[in-house]
Amino acid sequence: MQPAGARHEPARPSGRRGERDHARVFSRKGIQKDERSRAIEEDEIERLRKDQQDEIRIIRESAGKKVLQLLEGRQTSARLTEDARKVILNKGVDVTADVLA
Repeated sequence: MQPAGARHEPARPSGRRGERDHARVFSRKGIQKDERSRAIEEDEIERLRKDQQDEIRIIRESAGKKVLQLLEGRQTSARLTEDARKVILNKGVDVTADVLA
């Protein structure tokens, strides 16, 4: 039993005393951030942007594969156009991976 007023310290993995994996700096609105705070914030923003770009790439690749599975070996039944001007695929074209690329 601990004496009254004593704090319970969380257990730390051995060999890792006082180290932190992630440093987060919080500040109130209107208070100027120091150079270290700005650097940490910029690093976090860059990491989040990279994660976002990776997720978008994965979703696009997955969608492309799914579209190919659904359409490969079929034939277009009508002309496919972009904004009613530019023809993307003519009627009667066999859909292949090369056509969709």
